[in-house]
Amino acid sequence: MQVHFYCKDPQSKTADDCPSFYQTSKGSWVVQGDALGDEVGAQLRGLKESETFLEIPQTLVDRFVQQYVEERYGVDLGPAPR
Repeated sequence: MQVHFYCKDPQSKTADDCPSFYQTSKGSWVVQGDALGDEVGAQLRGLKESETFLEIPQTLVDRFVQQYVEERYGVDLGPAPR
């Protein structure tokens, strides 16, 4: 599987700062971000040993949806709400 950079949180401080979304050659998505601790993991349902989790900010979700809708459907949603 290959991954290709898609977009990152517009509030990231540097070009290498995360969180970020990546699109895979399988048509799925990978999310890069800071790992959260066991306290959060204990609250998740059915987390398998092979699975992990991370938190992504609302600003990145907004950016992802905006870019995805424009590329997929040709619709410009305008700036994301603040």
